[in-house]
Amino acid sequence: MQADTAQVAGLKDEGNKLFGRKEYSKAFDAYERALKMLPEGHTEAVLLHSNKAACSMMLKKFVSCSLIRMRCADPLGGDASHKGLQKQPP
Repeated sequence: MQADTAQVAGLKDEGNKLFGRKEYSKAFDAYERALKMLPEGHTEAVLLHSNKAACSMMLKKFVSCSLIRMRCADPLGGDASHKGLQKQPP
């Protein structure tokens, strides 16, 4: 599967803008759409999963946040050291 990097970047930017406006559900959806365009194990997937986890955390969906956090570590071979993964829900 070939990722359209311009479309993925556009969806990521859209998600970032929505997150900045505190529209977390819409941001989550934008990141999810971008993820669906990427092949399994793509390096950009880590950041998108981390962004989805941040949205879930802001929406107080802590179980979802934890599940996404675990999924995010998988493409890294179990390395959960990415900066977005270090944030824990209160």
